[in-house]
Amino acid sequence: MTPEGQLKITLTKHGQTVSNVVISSSRPLNLPRIFEGKTVNEALDMVRRLYGICAAAQSCAAVSALAKARNQKVTSNCAAARELILLSENARKHILRIRLDWQKLSPSTTQDQDLLDILKLPGGMETALFPKGDAFTMKAMPTNRLNAARKAIATLEQFLSQKIFAEPLSVWKSRQTATSISAWIKGTSTGATRFLSELQERGWQEEGRIPPHFIPPLASQQEKSWLIDRLTDSNANAFITYPTWQQQTCETSSLTRQATTPLLQNIVAAYGCGLYARSIARLKELAEIPARMQALLRKVETESTATPPEPAPLKMQSASSSGIAAVETARGRLIHYWEIAENKVSSARILAPTEWNFHPQGPVAKSLKGLTAETENDLIEKAHLLITAIDPCVGFQVRVN
Repeated sequence: MTPEGQLKITLTKHGQTVSNVVISSSRPLNLPRIFEGKTVNEALDMVRRLYGICAAAQSCAAVSALAKARNQKVTSNCAAARELILLSENARKHILRIRLDWQKLSPSTTQDQDLLDILKLPGGMETALFPKGDAFTMKAMPTNRLNAARKAIATLEQFLSQKIFAEPLSVWKSRQTATSISAWIKGTSTGATRFLSELQERGWQEEGRIPPHFIPPLASQQEKSWLIDRLTDSNANAFITYPTWQQQTCETSSLTRQATTPLLQNIVAAYGCGLYARSIARLKELAEIPARMQALLRKVETESTATPPEPAPLKMQSASSSGIAAVETARGRLIHYWEIAENKVSSARILAPTEWNFHPQGPVAKSLKGLTAETENDLIEKAHLLITAIDPCVGFQVRVN
């Protein structure tokens, strides 16, 4: 078992329909306590070694929150370079789910040799931008030699255009309706279109359809204050385990981020927030990543002459301060809150997207309840596709009673 633990999901059937869903977790949510008493640099090193799921995202959130706690301004080119690494990790997660999960429903003889460059993408991007290996340290500074990063982005765009979308990304991104997506599915043959076609043929587009309840931006000062209060009060552990917003469970996922776009509004109007809409949301997010990367790389290049500022000195030896940061991972929004005193960590809280999505009354449980299938194998297959459509990263087991 990984340090991140695992989720066990038990489905109880009444006839051919799931009547009850029970989710239990072995995720060590108190693990951040291990950082207490460590120096900032020691804690950052430990984050990188401890967290295997969304490793770049965990490090990015930690270093951002700690920089705020130390009142240390992060240069815009450094922030952009870190986001490039994060997007590389997100792209890798999405592509793996498409090639591994979707191919199970619609098998292909395509060899996976072309996945090697994608598997190496996050590490390669980090090395390209921070050759000293200091990407997630307090004194990180990206290089101004960016050819390797440009090549990595070009490789990703070529892979997506040829292997996933079978057309230029600009053409695919111009598709704004369910009808145009259906035309793309009928007119091309990739693992993605074969999967979506299979969903249509089986009538599975609306499987797991639920009313949307998405996590709010949590960006205003009022929302941030509310969140910090929840992460620091006497019930913080309960909130981190079973988070809610205004007494309501929420979802944070690719669909959350894409729900307001014209394409997803059209898809959701036709099929609801089910398996098909979630699959299209993943594809739309993936198609946008290379352009976002190119914009970030221009920012790194433009401001590459900046000098990283030193952290502001603490006013008193016993002074304490805190910082909060959020990053968008492939599976949703990851939030870190850190407190430091005398340059040592006094408290750390991590609110992962998994706890929102796998809340006992959250989107995964709601999507699975009501599923129908003639055989147990079909039910497990549907459940697996829905779970990974919401959270493509976490380990889980499904059992049927």
